[in-house]
Amino acid sequence: MDESIFPIIRNHLKETEGQVSKALKAYKNCEDVLSKYEPSFALPVIRGLLEKALRLCFLEWYQATYALRVQSVRSVDECQRVKLYVDVITDVNKLLTIGMKRWHPEFWMLAQYESYTPIMYDELQKMVNHDIEMICWSLLRHYNDNKRLRKMLTDRNRKENECTISALFSLYAGTQTFVEAQHQIFTESPQYDNLANYHKWFRPILVLWLGFAVIRGSEIITRCVNIDTVSMDNIHAQTSTSALDTAAVIHQLVQFWERLMWPDVCENYVIIHFLIEVMCYFTVLYAERKLEKLELEGYFDTIDQFDISERLCIALNNIEYVKEALEGIPEEIKYDALIRELEDKCGITRETYNYRIRLKQVFTFTYVNVDLIFNSILEGVGKRVRPEIKRCVRDCLEIVQANLSRSGRESSRDALDPIFNYIDSNIITLAKSLLTLNFARMLQLFWDIILRELLYAGSNVEVKGGEQQKTVFDRLLTMLPMLRTYFHNNDGGLSEDELNTPVYWEVHDVMNMYTLETPAIISHFYRVRGDSQVSDPKTAPYGILTVRASYWNGKLTVEVIAAYNLVAMDDAFQLWNLCMKSQPSNDPYVEVEIQPERKFSNIRTSRTKVQRKTVNPTFNEKFHWDVSQEESGQEDAVILFTVKDYDFLSHNDFLGEAVVPFSKIPGIAAKPIPQPMHLNLRVVEPSHTLHIFKSRHWDPESQRFYERHAKRGSVE
Repeated sequence: MDESIFPIIRNHLKETEGQVSKALKAYKNCEDVLSKYEPSFALPVIRGLLEKALRLCFLEWYQATYALRVQSVRSVDECQRVKLYVDVITDVNKLLTIGMKRWHPEFWMLAQYESYTPIMYDELQKMVNHDIEMICWSLLRHYNDNKRLRKMLTDRNRKENECTISALFSLYAGTQTFVEAQHQIFTESPQYDNLANYHKWFRPILVLWLGFAVIRGSEIITRCVNIDTVSMDNIHAQTSTSALDTAAVIHQLVQFWERLMWPDVCENYVIIHFLIEVMCYFTVLYAERKLEKLELEGYFDTIDQFDISERLCIALNNIEYVKEALEGIPEEIKYDALIRELEDKCGITRETYNYRIRLKQVFTFTYVNVDLIFNSILEGVGKRVRPEIKRCVRDCLEIVQANLSRSGRESSRDALDPIFNYIDSNIITLAKSLLTLNFARMLQLFWDIILRELLYAGSNVEVKGGEQQKTVFDRLLTMLPMLRTYFHNNDGGLSEDELNTPVYWEVHDVMNMYTLETPAIISHFYRVRGDSQVSDPKTAPYGILTVRASYWNGKLTVEVIAAYNLVAMDDAFQLWNLCMKSQPSNDPYVEVEIQPERKFSNIRTSRTKVQRKTVNPTFNEKFHWDVSQEESGQEDAVILFTVKDYDFLSHNDFLGEAVVPFSKIPGIAAKPIPQPMHLNLRVVEPSHTLHIFKSRHWDPESQRFYERHAKRGSVE
């Protein structure tokens, strides 16, 4: 056998391809000759020599590479040291690739030897395993100290920290590539226990990787907002570089997670949830920084005339752009499939279930916060545009009043010109610069402000009588369909659902109420009071009144049972109370009325006896009235309970009221047995309805109603 075969194989990485091929052919010839003898004791010997030569080849190559990369450089810092070993592991991975693609096929074809790459990997893993474990131990052993970790995260001036951490991630990635190569080399992966747990060497640094991702991402986002420049993301809507950069930061976290591929499935579950929370944080942070910049630049200062600018449109688009980037993350990382896979391996424990719930809450919290910031910007815009819209609406009402004698529809169209002209002056900028969703939001803002200002201006118009007031609001009602048509713009503006906002229906209903006679408005007032009556002890600042009511054979029976937690009106610091050392209290009684009064003019108000010095009085008094079947079926019929504090020397103080509609009384309603009703006492809040009564100075009935209920606006 040629003695030069094994030296050439031992040095085959440096030899020429021809010499290696010649040596392999010679080795194959030797095997063929020796295989003819039975038994062939020499075959295992020469195969052992071949394996020994290969192992020595890889050992010597590694030692030479390590010496060249690491040992030749002296006096290096931590970062440089890690980088040097990154070069070593990179060379090892390159050798594996060359071995699998070049040398393994050649050894197989020329020498029928199929163990080339397994031997190469087995020999290299011993050295890689030893060296990486040692470098991680020497560098990361002190990272288990939480104080050291916090210091590294907060010490922004030490750039070497970032350098070392970045280099360690490169080392982790190189080690990961090396470990994954065994799946290509071995049909059944050998049990290299240390390599299977390679991620444990890097576990201490994982906290720093994630911590620096948060810190660096926050710094980048803040800096990008400060140096923002316009970027035409498409021909229809503008965004700026800060939005693109922030979306890129979010996607870099996705790439980091994909590159990390943390082997521990259960720990990976925690990591992906943390990264998603960080992405949500970045989204909210960006929206906050954009709002702060607008405020800092004085965009919402109420000075001079305000016009919608491209700068505002870009800010709105930017926030929406980043939010959309976040919304696409679950689909991009295939979150549902990923979580199912993780839960299949880890099991659905309470902890994994809580993570799922928490993640949904985080997304919801993020979207709510971004929408709140978005609304803050729109509110700022609303404050700036409101004076201009108010002026346009005032001009509109002046045209309406000047043309009351003209045709309603024709004069209404002319009256809307100031409003349309103002919107038209801004609509071009909006349509050109805003994303579709933001364009709809801005139109919605204009829509609601115009509606409210129309109602406000109309309710404060000086009119001489009911007929003139009715005419003015009839004209305003004819304007609403014209405004709807303008804002709908043949499906180019707001949809029908977007036009039918609570503000629209409130304005429509109030305007319609202005056209009604006073008795009809009174009926509406009591109907609304009855429908809105609450029975909830947790939300009863003025106390609870307990009553029972029933209707049978034309007889209405009301029992006033008791009241609880009434507001004390008798001051404990009055001389008498102070001398008697008594607590604040009342002398309460209850008035019971059937309303509306004009429909039940034959029924007088009843009242209970006064209960002395208590805020929790017990009455237990019954009242009976004759009410016909026809009267009991009226939709606006209610029982009004008014609790007052009796005062001998001055007027009786109002403590609260409660309302029970006839429609909820057993005998009228489909309720079998009368049960006690615990009613929240309340005051009469200011409302459009009360303002209507106040505005009708020519109507005595309206003025009496207003004066009576205006006094019930508070408990003092």
